[in-house]
Amino acid sequence: MINDVLLKVADQDLAPVDYDGGAVVSSKSIDLQSARDIGEGENLYMLFNIDVAVTSSAAYTMQFQIITADNADLTGNVKILNQSDAISKATLVAGYYFPLQIPPNIGTKGQRYLGVQVTPGGAADATAGKYTAQVIKNIEDAKGKEYPSGFSIS
Repeated sequence: MINDVLLKVADQDLAPVDYDGGAVVSSKSIDLQSARDIGEGENLYMLFNIDVAVTSSAAYTMQFQIITADNADLTGNVKILNQSDAISKATLVAGYYFPLQIPPNIGTKGQRYLGVQVTPGGAADATAGKYTAQVIKNIEDAKGKEYPSGFSIS
């Protein structure tokens, strides 16, 4: 997988996230109308990665969503393109990652900016947690592969 800093839309803390305060939008957005090709028509994915485990004093879930909006701060006329199921804090440990597919016709959705948001749920606020989200083309095993010493290919 090749990473591109211009395709990273989130590198932010998940705490404190107020569980009854509604969705929290990503710290960055991608301008879909700038003069470049982001691969419309290709299979593109938003890769979410938990960098710091989510903790809370009570049961807690988070739902991750790919969104588009009319403005760069992702607050005007927000539309959800794809979303995860509600994921429990027991699953949201450091190193957990998952992709969500971005619709191939994203440029024709009528909105200018692409980003993500997190919708918390539970009986208490998150006390720790951090995630990143970025657009990728290919889904690979992010854990990598290791082979035993002396392995050869003929």
